[in-house]
Amino acid sequence: MPIRLGESTFLRLTTAAALLTALAYVIAAVTVARQGNASRATGWTATAGDSGWVVATVDERGPAAMLLRPGDRLVAIDGDTAVGRIGPAWILRDAPHRSSYVVQVVRDGQAVEVQTPWPVRQEPGLAFWRWMYLAIGLVYLTTGLMIAYAKPESDVARRAVVSAVLAAAFFLGASLHSSAGMLSGVPLVLASVAYAVRPLHLIAGYRFNAAFPIGAPSAGGWRLFERTLYVVAVLVWIPAVAVGALRLLGPDRAAQLVARYAPLLQDTTINALGVLIAGVVSVANVLVVWRNYRHVDEPDLKRRVRWVSLGVAAGMLPILVVVPLLILRLASGEQLVSIVRVVNTITVVMPLCIAYAIIKHRVLGVQVVLRTGLRYMLTKNVLRVALAGPAALIVWSLATNPGASLFELGTGSGRWRLILIALAAIGLRYRGPLLHAIDRRFFREAYRQDQIFATLAEAIGRAADVREISRLLSSQLQDALHPRRIFAVAREGGSRDAFSLLYSSSGEGHARGFGDFDIAPHAFEDIQETIHVDAARTLGAREREALSALDIQLLAPIRGPNEGLVGLLLLGAKRSEEPYTANDRRMLDTITSQTGVVWENVRLRERLNREQAVRREMLARADGGARDVVLECPACGACYDASASTCASDGRELTMSAPVPKTLDGKYDLRRLIGRGGMGAVYEAMDLRLERTVAVKVATGSVFGDSVALQRFGREARASAKLDHPNAVRALDYGEVPHGAYLVLEYLHGENLRALIRRHGRLGPRETARILEGVFAGVAAAHERGIVHRDLKPENIFLVQGATASGGGSRRCRRSSTSASPRCATSGLPTPAS
Repeated sequence: MPIRLGESTFLRLTTAAALLTALAYVIAAVTVARQGNASRATGWTATAGDSGWVVATVDERGPAAMLLRPGDRLVAIDGDTAVGRIGPAWILRDAPHRSSYVVQVVRDGQAVEVQTPWPVRQEPGLAFWRWMYLAIGLVYLTTGLMIAYAKPESDVARRAVVSAVLAAAFFLGASLHSSAGMLSGVPLVLASVAYAVRPLHLIAGYRFNAAFPIGAPSAGGWRLFERTLYVVAVLVWIPAVAVGALRLLGPDRAAQLVARYAPLLQDTTINALGVLIAGVVSVANVLVVWRNYRHVDEPDLKRRVRWVSLGVAAGMLPILVVVPLLILRLASGEQLVSIVRVVNTITVVMPLCIAYAIIKHRVLGVQVVLRTGLRYMLTKNVLRVALAGPAALIVWSLATNPGASLFELGTGSGRWRLILIALAAIGLRYRGPLLHAIDRRFFREAYRQDQIFATLAEAIGRAADVREISRLLSSQLQDALHPRRIFAVAREGGSRDAFSLLYSSSGEGHARGFGDFDIAPHAFEDIQETIHVDAARTLGAREREALSALDIQLLAPIRGPNEGLVGLLLLGAKRSEEPYTANDRRMLDTITSQTGVVWENVRLRERLNREQAVRREMLARADGGARDVVLECPACGACYDASASTCASDGRELTMSAPVPKTLDGKYDLRRLIGRGGMGAVYEAMDLRLERTVAVKVATGSVFGDSVALQRFGREARASAKLDHPNAVRALDYGEVPHGAYLVLEYLHGENLRALIRRHGRLGPRETARILEGVFAGVAAAHERGIVHRDLKPENIFLVQGATASGGGSRRCRRSSTSASPRCATSGLPTPAS
């Protein structure tokens, strides 16, 4: 039964393993820094023959040249005759430092003894590769820790952590392996322990790839293959552990034990088996990742598997290329060493891809990242650095080598500098066409997206009205970004209190439901550019809740040059489930900024035409009696008679809501427009007889002159007159004008419930209970008289300052040292039940 570790236990074990590995890396780094390029190569190799071990190859430029010959049969090294049965590696690999050693061989039937030099030599580039291996190992270790702390509860992530830590140990050993013949003490212990990691790091990597992304167990043939692979790996691992343990005993003791009990325990045999398993595991990794990709349907998981596939391809495919070279010896020893170093370096891509696939909440597609990377490489500043860096090195070479010719400077590393300079210059000169060609050839979807945005900017300028702009903009954005849903909303008529829906990609039903969320424009005033909902810090809890219910991820404000925020684009998640990129947001900002200019101009034109049409229609319905018609300022609401054309306070052009006199029946002088409702406009007025402020509601717009609407208006007046309750607004008078009517109400000082919520946010239980108690009292009184309130909402619940509610068990409400009594008011007046 498998042992299930708790998250805290797993993190403690991981941290302990990481700290031990990090300490080992410090020791290894000190060793590498001391040794640098130094090595102690013997210059010859041996192989097991029928009559014992014989010299296989001799380096013509090595220290054993002219001393040993291929075919010499080994008899002893420094008097140790075990070399004839176990080979020279066990005797020389960890021998104490000395400048020479004596080799006894049999050559042509004659015993020969030679004093073979064993100098410390400097191998160019060796220190670089030692540091490279340490750096790669640290990348594995760091990504493993990041995964452990990001996803400690995930079994798949834990497999990745184990794989990363073992790989870090493997590269630690690789950095010290090149120092064979020079190690002792703690570095030798580290090299021996790291040697024993093989091939466990390969198996751990396969176990992760087989389980990623959902951890489903293998079945059938895969399960049988995995078990076989694990058994073979253990069979190879056991002798690797034995070799590591024997090395710790010292070369003399190790040679005696191997000669007596395990003469076949050789590095060459273990290395050959390790190479073979590496090839098999590489093939298995490629196949198992392909299998997992085929069985995953969710787009986000598919992208994650693609990233792992990229890492596996970068790490495993080069191994598949080098394995035949190592087994068949198709290249020289130095060439094979160089190839292996490059292959090991490429594997650094694996931990980076795996960490990204596991840790990121939403991952970008591989193509998106590659495109962004290529675009970054082709930016001007990067190309300038690529041009200036090699050029500076060339100038430095000329300054330090004044006698060198241009031909000499163009060879070796200088040749690559010249090539890099030429490539950077070409890229800088043809940067635009190169980006265009790359997008068309390799990133067709992104290229198509750019083209859509380019044509959209031109099309918006030809749109006839705001709704056409919204439809055009939204449909093109759907083609370019593929959001699951998109809404286009506008501050219709310049209202700061509500949005109106212009376009919805989710159909009429969803469009009708949009209004239920009641998202106010003022909450978005401070948003200046396209932003993710989670990053919009100015949004309140109510707005976030509404946007979450609509599954909105991206907010793109449409701002006019004069009116500020005129509209908003709300985009849902992409159908591919990829996050919106910075490039997406930049293109949206470009489009919405141009849209805002056109949108504002179209709205101003529409508003002017609409106001002129309303004025003509109302004047016609009023039989030309417009000498004393009331006009209002659209900004402050101040009322004037027909003799004025602009507002005295702010200079705005006056508009008309209804063709009624400024003074109604000689009794009520209209002073200020308070607001508009579904059936009328409400004015603050002065009762000229009683010298008191009242509220007057009159019919407006298309309902003016409509007999059915006027009948309904009359029913509202009669219903209001029946109510005499502290929690219901009182009707004071009713009158008629040509083709219309008006209703006089008590003037309330305070604010509606919606305004209170916007100022203070969510109300507490006590405040809410006090307010609703008064509301319920007013509604109950209306129900007793057979009246039903058909539009009860926060805008129609008015909190009267300085008043105390009575009757129906209502209570005084207090907030910010202000007492208030809730009343049903203005456009939501009670109407008789049908």
